Amino acid sequence: MGRKITINLNTFGPRFDENQRVILLNKPKKSTFTGAHIHFIEVFEQFLGKDLESITKTDMKRYFEITDKETHLNITPSKEYSNVFNRIIQPLILGKKYYTFGEYLSCIALAGLSAEMMSLVVWKISKLKVAGQDINDETQKIVFGKIDQKRRIEMLKLFEVIDEDSEGMFEEIRTIRNKYIHSWDISSKQDKGNAKKVIRYALILFKNISGIAIEIDDKGDQKIKIDQRLLDFMDDEK
Repeated sequence: MGRKITINLNTFGPRFDENQRVILLNKPKKSTFTGAHIHFIEVFEQFLGKDLESITKTDMKRYFEITDKETHLNITPSKEYSNVFNRIIQPLILGKKYYTFGEYLSCIALAGLSAEMMSLVVWKISKLKVAGQDINDETQKIVFGKIDQKRRIEMLKLFEVIDEDSEGMFEEIRTIRNKYIHSWDISSKQDKGNAKKVIRYALILFKNISGIAIEIDDKGDQKIKIDQRLLDFMDDEK
């Protein structure tokens, strides 16, 4: 038997297909939905903390922009894994909400926080060696824990624990976040595009790093797949 993991459903809200998006953008009343559709609407309302009537077309369009097959996960580890949930998943939840409601600077800050925590977790679960020797926890803190995010990203790529695509996404998030922290000159006209980029990249990184997916076995039963190293790490952190 496989190990058990406690999960949350619809952590990042629902993903709507193209037909559902068209219907929603026509702003129908909630009472017109039935069956499975009403469930999706209720999940949407719960995620955003608003009634359907209060969610504007603009809000919906922004939500759709960052909720597609590339970015979306139906399930995540639950709050039982408090460090991973509070430091990675919760900032992603809030960042997605902030983008949906047009609060772009808050979105950028939270996506940046989540990305930094993900880089630390990737390092911790990778079981790296130097000159054939394992890097123990104390050495990890000295080598990796006290350097800046740019150097962390470079080292993750150097040790080949992230690929070029992930390196590029980590670096783009870091660069954009730092511009807003350290520079007055960045134009507010860039806020939406920058926020969209960083929250999309952060969601994709989490999806890739966690390896979370639902698979169907030979008997037709659903099973949750997750990176075994991350599962071990979360169990140790509980």
